[in-house]
Amino acid sequence: MGAYGLPCLADQVIQDDSVIKGSLGVGVDASNGENFGYDTIRLKENNLRINFVDTSSSSSFPGNDWQIVINDSSNGGSNYFAIEDSDGGTTPFKVMAGAPTGSIHVNSSGHVGFGTVSPALKLHVKVGDTPALRLEQDQSSGFSAQTWDVGGNEANFFIRDSNNAKIPFKINPGAPNNTLVLAADGRVGLGKNLPTAALDVVGDGVFSGNVSGAAGTFTGITFNEDGSIVSATGATLSIGGSWIDASSAELKQDISDLSEAEALRALQAMRPVHFAYKTDPQERKLGFIAEEVPDLVATNDRKGLSPMDIVGVLTRVAQAQEARIKRQDSELDHLISRIEDLEKQLNDQ
Repeated sequence: MGAYGLPCLADQVIQDDSVIKGSLGVGVDASNGENFGYDTIRLKENNLRINFVDTSSSSSFPGNDWQIVINDSSNGGSNYFAIEDSDGGTTPFKVMAGAPTGSIHVNSSGHVGFGTVSPALKLHVKVGDTPALRLEQDQSSGFSAQTWDVGGNEANFFIRDSNNAKIPFKINPGAPNNTLVLAADGRVGLGKNLPTAALDVVGDGVFSGNVSGAAGTFTGITFNEDGSIVSATGATLSIGGSWIDASSAELKQDISDLSEAEALRALQAMRPVHFAYKTDPQERKLGFIAEEVPDLVATNDRKGLSPMDIVGVLTRVAQAQEARIKRQDSELDHLISRIEDLEKQLNDQ
């Protein structure tokens, strides 16, 4: 008997294995005749805790203590199931009361479902409206805060820059195979599974802003918003569709006059022909064959022609003919004058 004549209950220490053929009730509110139902172990009181105290004393053995915590012990606290790292003072796992069925589900294949009890892949997220994942970098490591959201719905799959309220990347449902391909060598294919260039596009392209190039085929070419095109040489395709060659003296070197003989030989060697381009066989054209023109107006690869080269030849020949015509007109005027003088002399005799 203890003080005041009350019975004193000492701890019971059992120095052997214990087997309980029935359910176990633990806690100050467990009562005699407790109806356990299907419970094998029932913990029952207003502060439910299971503490795992590892008594390993050697530094080579793990000895961290853990605790299962059910609900806050303070008035107005939260209802939850949690696992605490007692030595670390952290709560790495917590389930709040009211969490729906399938909040986290791991099936027999190791697939993890969030919001589904039937995960189809290693990670499966299911929700009624716009399932998404958030990637949030806080400032705890000294870096500026940034948050990205990856999600999808009936409108599109998207990546959202939550800090700036922007969605820089979208994929609409029904997008065809190989809409965007990033190859292992860094090449980009649009509609092309195996891109053969830095940018390989299958189909038409539409640009609503300026497009400029710094390397490759588009070196120094700028596509302006008004529809004009400007090359680094100064040549321009106007918004009206006129091609304007660069012709400023500031862009040229080794300037010399084209002789009349050179121009005449080139003009005489040029063979005008009728033809049609293979890509448009119904439309007939007039022009020249690049491989046949004289060297004076030929390009280095002899695959195309510069209209200004031919205009230069024609202009020089026309100038020479104009000068010749003027001389002939002058000589004709002189002859006519002499004939008139002779006729006058004959009439006076």
